[in-house]
Amino acid sequence: MAEINIRFFQEIGTLNKDTVYRSRSNATYQIATADLSWKQQLHKKSFFQVGMKYTYTGMKDDACYEGLEPDESWKPNAAYGYELDYHENIGALYGTYSLDMKRGAVHIGLRGEYTQTSNETERQTRRYWDWFPHIDGSFYFDEIHKWMLIGQYGRYIERPTFSALNPNRIQTSEYSYLVGNPMLRPTYINKFSITLVYNFRYTLTIGGNLHHDLIRQFGKEDAENSDISYVINENHNRENHWFVAVTAPWQPLNWLNLNASFIGVRQDIRMYREGDYFGHFLYFANANATVLLPSDYSLEAQYNGVSQLYSGNSGIDPRHTFNLHLRKKWKDGRYVATLGVDNIFNRYNSYFSNVPSYSSQNRFELASSGRLMKLTFTWNFNHGKKSGTVTVEKKSASERSRIEGK
Repeated sequence: MAEINIRFFQEIGTLNKDTVYRSRSNATYQIATADLSWKQQLHKKSFFQVGMKYTYTGMKDDACYEGLEPDESWKPNAAYGYELDYHENIGALYGTYSLDMKRGAVHIGLRGEYTQTSNETERQTRRYWDWFPHIDGSFYFDEIHKWMLIGQYGRYIERPTFSALNPNRIQTSEYSYLVGNPMLRPTYINKFSITLVYNFRYTLTIGGNLHHDLIRQFGKEDAENSDISYVINENHNRENHWFVAVTAPWQPLNWLNLNASFIGVRQDIRMYREGDYFGHFLYFANANATVLLPSDYSLEAQYNGVSQLYSGNSGIDPRHTFNLHLRKKWKDGRYVATLGVDNIFNRYNSYFSNVPSYSSQNRFELASSGRLMKLTFTWNFNHGKKSGTVTVEKKSASERSRIEGK
């Protein structure tokens, strides 16, 4: 059982202010999980596993906003206050089967979930069953796996983060604010892809991510004052992403390593069931150049680029960043010192929103996303290799991440 209590208190002074207010907020989250599984080795290279899991999540939030009256008394502002009492109970059964062969491998899984959600504030309860199949397979064209073909299909669910569910109003400026939506539904995703691998490192991937009820931010006008806009999370009826991804490492010289990756996406959006689809082309690019210098020094330059991104009538402007790092190694890499600069040109995130009466542009300058000077020292106790695996069952960390809004 994990319980997190968060309390905020803010009071604005009276000097040259036309409005003085104070707010008190309380947030309590509770998470409990239980997991039981059994694994049976059928053969040296095959096994099956079955299990069950239960997860409980509770969220109790409330806030009280008060404004200072001329007689120095505090009057509650009901429009800014809120109260939310939300509970989730999720029970799951899952099974997986894995088989590795000389010329390929196959992994099959199925997860069934029964979910009950209760919004005690709105007196609404939902109960539903979901099934999430998964299959991935590999085919090897040669014995050393220099050429490989990898295919994958799976159905997934992404539940809204608690910050998106919370109806707390967060003022970002005099004319804009953010607000959560306790009526959000989970997102369902059908993912499929096929990847061609050459020489263990060159890859070409073609696939699609088909979303139903995708949670997206949407800009709207305030009902009481059209000069004020706000951003709220809503469910889009359909949003399909068709993509091509390429990775191409290259070492033209012994002292020069180049690595580039590119993802091109066709985004098709239908916000409402009765609406039409509209589409955009997006790209994500990354390039790395590492120069190996004498005495175990190295210089690394990195570029990251993202095109304009779209979310309903809101979006994120393009952003391009450059990083530069100088590294020094000792004892075959056991000790590493790094001096570097991230985001050399100090590029920040910029957001836009188009509401019926006007368009708004917001630029957020956070220290964590601007230019960053780094000086680090790393001591590696040993060397190892970490490999990733696809599993049908979920870990408890995936539930905790919803608290942090990840």
